[in-house]
Amino acid sequence: PGDFMGEVAVLQTEGYHSNYAEAISETSICRIQKKDLDEYLDRYPEIMRRILSDITKRLQLSEKQTMQVSIEQVEARIIDFLSENVEDEKNHTYVTLPMSKKDLASYLGTTPETISRKFSSLEERGLIKQHTQKCVEIFDLDKLLFVSS
Repeated sequence: PGDFMGEVAVLQTEGYHSNYAEAISETSICRIQKKDLDEYLDRYPEIMRRILSDITKRLQLSEKQTMQVSIEQVEARIIDFLSENVEDEKNHTYVTLPMSKKDLASYLGTTPETISRKFSSLEERGLIKQHTQKCVEIFDLDKLLFVSS
C-alpha cells in the first residue's frame, strides 16, 4: 500500500518503461500521465522530495543487492535477508517470507535448489525451523548472525 512504480517512464524525458506488475490480490491503482505529474510537481514541489527520497532508498537497496550477489556467499545473503525481515526480536524470532522461495532465490541471485539446501542446512544446525513455506522461526538471532560473519 502506498508504493509506486513506473517512475522512470514519467521522470525521464526519453526512454521507454518496460517493467510491468501483476496484482496477486485485490488491488486499487492510480495512474498518472507525465504531463499531469509535471504540473502537479510544479505546484507542490515537496512531493518531488518524497519521490526522490523513495527512489534513493530503492537505489540504496539495489546497490546493496548487487554488492551482496557479487561478494557474499549465498548462506550469508539468506541470513541477512532473514535478519532484515524479523517480526519479533525475543528468543524466538519469526520471519514471514514476503515472496515464494523461487522468487527469493531470484532476489538473492541464486537458484531455488540452493535456497532449499541452505534453509535445510540452517535447520539441521538448529539455527532455524521452517514451519511452513512462508514461516521461518529463528531460535537465536545473534547466533544466526554470527554464522554469517
